[in-house]
Amino acid sequence: MNRQIHPNFSWEDIETVLLDMDGTLLDKYFDDAFWCNHVPKRYGEKNGISYEQAHEHLFKYYRAATGSLAWTDMDHWARTFGLDIFALKHELSHLIGELPDALDFLQALRTMGKKIILVTNCHPKALALKFSLTAIEDYFDEMTCAIELQSSKEEDIFWLRLAEKHSFKKASTLFIDDNHRVLQVAENFGLHHLVAIAKPSSQEDCCYSKTFPSVASLAELIAKE
Repeated sequence: MNRQIHPNFSWEDIETVLLDMDGTLLDKYFDDAFWCNHVPKRYGEKNGISYEQAHEHLFKYYRAATGSLAWTDMDHWARTFGLDIFALKHELSHLIGELPDALDFLQALRTMGKKIILVTNCHPKALALKFSLTAIEDYFDEMTCAIELQSSKEEDIFWLRLAEKHSFKKASTLFIDDNHRVLQVAENFGLHHLVAIAKPSSQEDCCYSKTFPSVASLAELIAKE
């Protein structure tokens, strides 16, 4: 396991908190199980090929789309694979849930009077499903999906468009995400307070970032209050 780089910001210096959703507030186990296992399974069944063949075929498309807006677009994958992606998400929806301490963290932010903005690549259809099965929605003051800005968080233009839509100061904004590529782009944009999630899935081991301050649980940040 990598040695942890501990966050060293002060909450007194933070006015706005930008939050990723999947792997930060919600257990990424759902998304991993869905895209890595469930979609290949259903694709194989539909096309009369083995799970292994389907997995290999689909992952070629996944790799080509990684970091792009297409990766976030359920309608794109529905057209590409000939599957009802939204219906398939419902089949696995029992796996959707908050990560430990996520709700306590959101409540702590509200108690401290911080502005909370959800910044997610999640497609609006999937977002609505996840909101219906969790208790996170009411904590956000504002929210933005990648589709809305026609760019993914991995793209520089996303952050320029985000700054046009939402009012926040780079120097007093904290951004938390489990995706290191996204954190790097956010840093290039000028955000100074960045935290990586080291355990985005309940089914994976903790892995601290070599580059960014990171926490295994959001509870570690609450303790800084």
